[in-house]
Amino acid sequence: MRFCLVLLLLLSTEFASPQDKKEEHTFPTKDQIELLLTQSERAFDTYEETVAQEAAAGGNLATSALKDTELLVSSRELLGRLKKSPELFNSPGGFILVGNLDDASRNMSVCMGQAGLASGTEATAGNYRGSEQYLRLLKDCLDASTLLYTVSETAFNMYAEYLFAEHDMMNKATEGLQECADILKKNPPQKQ
Repeated sequence: MRFCLVLLLLLSTEFASPQDKKEEHTFPTKDQIELLLTQSERAFDTYEETVAQEAAAGGNLATSALKDTELLVSSRELLGRLKKSPELFNSPGGFILVGNLDDASRNMSVCMGQAGLASGTEATAGNYRGSEQYLRLLKDCLDASTLLYTVSETAFNMYAEYLFAEHDMMNKATEGLQECADILKKNPPQKQ
């Protein structure tokens, strides 16, 4: 029985050990998470500026901007919570951040398509100034989408590393418990 407690204690210290005997996945560090959160804030700043331009363009773009703004509000709220407690990235909070970054990137791709269509419509009607305005919006949407996508890739990779590290830790704990169970089966406790 004491052996099992000692084994569990050793396993718990092994998880905290910086030197691993074999290559294993590690949880994202606080510094890595804080850097990702800073990058995410900057990406959402760009997103916010582009959504404002999208809203000002009117028509279908303004309608899309309403939904894009909802995502912006929820993302800012999530980032605020993660900045206060970066360790929440290693939880469903990280998964939600990955999804929000991906959704924002996709929203900017839709904006880009709508701006391109509007630009073509304006050019066909002979309104070249209007066409150029939509082309500028198209470029800004492309830039925002690219930035958001790049940050989402980093967030995805970090969250995947968290999941693999969690899986490794659970496997070690299961192995340790199985060893304890095997020992107890071989050496049942003696009644006194």
